[in-house]
Amino acid sequence: MICRARFNLPRIAWAAWCQIHFGDFTGSAVKVQSLAWTLKPLAEWWHHPIFTPHGAWIFVSGLSTTFWQGEFLWHGQPLVLLAANLIYVTVSLGSIAVALVILAARFTGATGAQRQALWLALAGCLATVAFLAFLSVIYDFHDCVNPSREHPYFTSGRLLLGALVPFLLLLVFGLDRILSRFENPAKFMVLAGMVLFMLVSEIGVDWPVFYSQYNWFHM
Repeated sequence: MICRARFNLPRIAWAAWCQIHFGDFTGSAVKVQSLAWTLKPLAEWWHHPIFTPHGAWIFVSGLSTTFWQGEFLWHGQPLVLLAANLIYVTVSLGSIAVALVILAARFTGATGAQRQALWLALAGCLATVAFLAFLSVIYDFHDCVNPSREHPYFTSGRLLLGALVPFLLLLVFGLDRILSRFENPAKFMVLAGMVLFMLVSEIGVDWPVFYSQYNWFHM
């Protein structure tokens, strides 16, 4: 109990500081006010497109791809690769699904402490995504550029960086379980292949920037 209290003390102190200086425990009221967002009536929350299959896909896929690839723009267009986006979305959803199924089935080969850590990681990832979905639903974004009334979703992957380590734990755990019939060298080769794919795809996407006289290396 003492350890848990010490772990929560910095967060409680930070929330109290935000309440004193900004008037709310998260410190977000000032940003919401400056962006002119307003809370929608509760009855309007359920009309949000995120509750449709198409809208849910826009939210999940957008959040997954920017989480993996970032949000770099070139000539006003995002630097992304459609094939890579599909792979990243599949890996993101697959990792969480595999972890959930295996943990629920209790066939993990993990100790009690390891299972608790994985459940906590899973809960952290799902809670972070659910929180962004909640924020997408409750606000009217008016004339804001992103999110906007036309695209009312928080799909900036940088907002998920607090869940990066938990997500990587689930990813590695899922790969380890899927490849359980193989030896460790094969597992590391698959992981290395994923890293190589990310590197090559990013170089391919960013290739036009390398030759621009306006990029940092030419200035």
